[in-house]
Amino acid sequence: MVPHLSNFDLGLYAIARRGFKGLVITLADLPGGYRKQSDLRRSAGLELLPAGIGAFRQAIERLRAGGIVVTGIDRPLEQARHYLTFFGHPAPLPVHHVYVALKAQVPTILMAVHRQPDGRYLMYVSEPIHLQPEPADREAEITHNAELVLAHAEPLIRQHPEQWAMFLPVWPELAGESCP
Repeated sequence: MVPHLSNFDLGLYAIARRGFKGLVITLADLPGGYRKQSDLRRSAGLELLPAGIGAFRQAIERLRAGGIVVTGIDRPLEQARHYLTFFGHPAPLPVHHVYVALKAQVPTILMAVHRQPDGRYLMYVSEPIHLQPEPADREAEITHNAELVLAHAEPLIRQHPEQWAMFLPVWPELAGESCP
């Protein structure tokens, strides 16, 4: 799982060039410049699937077989079913990464890239984040675990907030106020 920090694509590209064969779940029907980004990801050897039921099924199978699945966790959705607490405020963020990991019964791992003052990039990879099943309440299970993952991402963004590359309004109701 990746927050949109610094040059996260450079991080994906670097590990792909070293033999990493991951499945990347992306947004469907990306316009303009995003197509070039997808082409670069494919040229590095990454497999891309647009988000949807079929992609999630493939992701679950890939994880169950010991593979790796990558997806963003902090891009707001236009029509979200879940509003997750992120930096203390409700945000319309994705939860598919939690659904997939719970179904595959695997922990999640965060990866982030930060640009250092000397121009080099430093990649951070978290320890496994073990999700907590709550079979009695599926909605609470998804929300709780998605917020657990976001809580691990918040310090990474706080370290270098100027490198957080999220240009969509994560908290539309806070427009005009200072960022968290």
